[in-house]
Amino acid sequence: MINEILELVFEALALVLAGFLVPYLKGKIGEAKYYRMLELIDIAVEASEQIYKTSPKGEPKNNNRYQYVYDLLELKGIKIKDEEIEALIESAVLRLNKALR
Repeated sequence: MINEILELVFEALALVLAGFLVPYLKGKIGEAKYYRMLELIDIAVEASEQIYKTSPKGEPKNNNRYQYVYDLLELKGIKIKDEEIEALIESAVLRLNKALR
């Protein structure tokens, strides 16, 4: 029950953030680069799910995953604020989880 409530909260948060974030980022970095960035984030999230199925003892599992995505975007020359990247990562994780159901 609590998991379902948390999932709904995250879905609502992702929708709200996407509603503000998508137009802002499209204007800031251009539409083509925005869609390429989303594609890279989706790929990185899926890859990090496989690479970091488990984490070293005592380390939060998501730290490695976030860092993996940040590093990939940096490698590709995509520079946006950490908060924006985190919102896009959460959105990608939500899409991945829905696709796996």
